[in-house]
Amino acid sequence: MATFQAATASNRPEIDADQIDELNKVISHFDFSGAHESLTVLAHEDEASDGKAVLELHGYAHFQPQKIKESYIDREPDLEDESTYEFLESIAPFLEEKLVIQTIGREKCRFPFLASVYAVWPDGHIEHTTLDSNPERQTSRANEAD
Repeated sequence: MATFQAATASNRPEIDADQIDELNKVISHFDFSGAHESLTVLAHEDEASDGKAVLELHGYAHFQPQKIKESYIDREPDLEDESTYEFLESIAPFLEEKLVIQTIGREKCRFPFLASVYAVWPDGHIEHTTLDSNPERQTSRANEAD
């Protein structure tokens, strides 16, 4: 049986140091588990960066946060459908610089590979780009000469 393997990493954007606890509370409402591993998503003061507050996001899982909701039947945590944009929109106000998240993955090195980039600006603007596994044919110069 083939197993999907992924890795996710981000830059370490600076965040408002006074809002570390509040940002971690927002993060705690989402689950970052993958098939076999989960992502580390944490706001903290980084001693390697002279004590600046940063957002750290990395691990061996696909970046696909899911919002945790409480089930009304048994009061156990349950996951909603994919909530990637909701997560990104909720952390944008805490950013002091652009956040870039990159994910790459594969299943037994079979085509297609997964590659994805999310960019989030402090003003809430979000861009998402993926590796196109089914590109459209473009007219080349050699074809134009015919």
